[in-house]
Amino acid sequence: GNIYAKSKKDGLRGSDGIYLINTDVKIESEGSGIVTTNIGKKNKGAIGIEGAKISIVAGEYGIVCAENLHVNSSDIYCKSIIEDKKVDGEIFIEEGSFTNE
Repeated sequence: GNIYAKSKKDGLRGSDGIYLINTDVKIESEGSGIVTTNIGKKNKGAIGIEGAKISIVAGEYGIVCAENLHVNSSDIYCKSIIEDKKVDGEIFIEEGSFTNE
């Protein structure tokens, strides 16, 4: 499926985690693009991206992940003001997945 988010704050936000599989995503946000939190919850807040095409233009961070970030077989373009990725856990990114690196 396709997801388009245009926001004054964060584009996509989840507390337990966000999983984007075989989808096209376009995010334009004044805050951060994709954000997870895990306030008071252990092992929550991961982001998983598999087989996705993602475009993020963000006024803060591109991706903010409260746990682990997993990216496989995806094409991610990210333009952000502060930083493309802020990850509190481990980062597992298949080489070539971020087209702007």
